[in-house]
Amino acid sequence: MRTVLFGWCATAGLYLEALDRAGARPVLVVTGPDAPAEDALARACADRGVVLERTGDVNDAAFVGELERIGIGLLLVAGWPRVLGERVRRVASVASVNVHPSLLPHYRGKDPLFWAILRGEREVGVTVHRLTEAVDQGPILYQKRIAVPDGATSETLAALVDREGAALIPALVARAAEGTLPFGTAASDPGSYFPPVRSEHALMDWTAGADALERLVRACAGVARAHCYFRGMKLIALEARAVGVTSSALPGTVLSVDDDAIVIACARPGRPSALSVSRWLFLERVHRGGELAGRIGLESGFRVSHNPALAD
Repeated sequence: MRTVLFGWCATAGLYLEALDRAGARPVLVVTGPDAPAEDALARACADRGVVLERTGDVNDAAFVGELERIGIGLLLVAGWPRVLGERVRRVASVASVNVHPSLLPHYRGKDPLFWAILRGEREVGVTVHRLTEAVDQGPILYQKRIAVPDGATSETLAALVDREGAALIPALVARAAEGTLPFGTAASDPGSYFPPVRSEHALMDWTAGADALERLVRACAGVARAHCYFRGMKLIALEARAVGVTSSALPGTVLSVDDDAIVIACARPGRPSALSVSRWLFLERVHRGGELAGRIGLESGFRVSHNPALAD
C-alpha cells in the first residue's frame, strides 16, 4: 500500500518513523517551505531515500494531479495550516486521515495544546480521524488520553502527544492494508472550537492572577510570544513561575530584581500574587532577569503593562 505523509509541525518526523516501522514507508512526504517540520523531515527523508516535496498549496490542481498519478492508498496528515480541499481529501483509495492533538470533538482548531494549557487542563489527548469537509469533525478512528505533566509547555506537550499519536499508526496501517479499517465513529456532541493563536492572545495582563500568567508563558512556548511592555519596549517572557507575596502593589509593579529574575505583582482576589520571570527575550537575545533589567533601566517600583501606552 502506497502512503503519503503531509507534515507541518515540528514533531511530524515521528509519523514518518512510525509509518516506516509499520512497513508503510511513504513514497512521498510533503511539507511547507519554512514549516517547523522542514529540517527534521529533510534529514529523515534523506536517511530513508524518501522524496520530500515542499509546497505552500496542497490544493493546487497540478500538485493534486501528481498525487493522483502516484496511486495512494493512505494519506496521513500530521499538521497542516490550511484546509484540504475535496479533491486532495479523496486522493487516497483507502483513507485520508488526520492526527489532531486533542480529544476530539473538544479543542477543535489549529492550536489546541496552547488553549488546553492556558485553561489549566490536566488531561489532553490525540485523535486519528478521517478527513472531511468539516474541519476536525471527521469520523474518529483512534483516540488516546494523555496526562499533562506538571510544568508542561506547548512545545514539550506536543512532543509527548505526537509520540503517543505515532504509537497509533501501526494499527491504522495494518487495518488499512487488510481492508478492515472501519469508517469511524461520529462525535455525539459538538465539542469545542478555539481560534488560531494571535499576538493579542499572548499579552501579559497583570490584572490576571500569577497562576494564569504562568500558564500563559508555558502555553506560548513554541507557539507565540508571551509579552508585555516597558517604556514602549516589548519584553518577551520565556520562563516564569507564580510566587506568593505580601505586597499590596498595583498589578504590573516590579517588586524585586536580582541576577536571576524579575518579580512582578499580579492581581488575584483574596490573595496577593506575583510572577517571577527568570528568562526573557529582548531584541532577539535571551536574558536573565537582572541582565535585562540593567539593560533597559528597569527597577523595583517601576511598572510594566500589556499596553505600551501605559507602561512606565
